[in-house]
Formats: sequence, C-alpha cells, structure tokens
Amino acid sequence: MKRGYQVLVGRGETGPVRRTDGGNVAVEFAMLLPVLVLMLMGVLDFGLGAYQAMAVQSAARVGGQYALVHPGNAAGIEAAVRNATYIDGVDMTVGSSEYCQCPGSSAVSCDTGVCASNVAYQRFAQVTVSKPYVLMFPFPGFPDSLTLSGAVTLRTQ
Repeated sequence: MKRGYQVLVGRGETGPVRRTDGGNVAVEFAMLLPVLVLMLMGVLDFGLGAYQAMAVQSAARVGGQYALVHPGNAAGIEAAVRNATYIDGVDMTVGSSEYCQCPGSSAVSCDTGVCASNVAYQRFAQVTVSKPYVLMFPFPGFPDSLTLSGAVTLRTQ
C-alpha cells in the first residue's frame, strides 16, 4: 500500500525527481497534539469540579432531611452530611441552624416566640456545606482553588 502521493518536481541526471508528502500528517498531528491535550485536561478538570459541586449540594440535602427528623441535632446533621458523599470530607465545612418566623416573615424566638393573632410560628432548619476544590491542572488566568457550596432550608414545623 502506497502512503502519501508523489509529485514530479523536475528532471535530474538519472531520471525524474519525485517528492513524497507522506510526513505531512505526522507534522500536523504533532502541531495539534498540545492543543488537544490542553483541551482534554480542561474538560477533565471541569467535569471533576462539577461532580464534586453536585455531591456537595446533595450532601446538604441529606443534612436537611436528617434535620427534618432530628431537629436541633447538629452533630447528627454533620455526620449525615459527611456520610452522604464519597468525596473527601476532611476539609468540608458543615453548618446547621434553626430559626423561627411568623407567617408575615418577622423573626421570633423559637422558645418564647408569639406571633400576632395567636398564629403559630414556623420553624426552619438550614444546612450549609462548603468545600474547597483545588484544580488538578493550573491554568493561566484561573484561580488555583474554588469554593464549592450547597445550602438547603426546610420547614420543620
């Protein structure tokens, strides 16, 4: 099988002089390879960051669901959040809080709060999760680290 094609360039002493173009593809591939590798690295880094961002948001939802069943149990909420994801949770920050408000959106104390016209106040649980994401490959013009965060607020009563 013949590779490339031959072009008649001129006439030499012993016959026609021919040139082949068989190496052009290799040279073009060598020129494009660094660009393709950089694009692949960016896609991989972006994909891993998006996966971890979804995992952080999902872990916040799990913490909110735990808070619905066990309101005020901050240690249990944190354990539920940390156990909800496969990503490394060593540097994950978990926060949870409870607050109450009247239906007209004025905040009241959950212990002694009274709303106008003897309307029952509403109790809410809020869970926030944040985790730093360090890029696998440093890209010029991009920060080396991003903070991924997820939050959920659920009415518990």
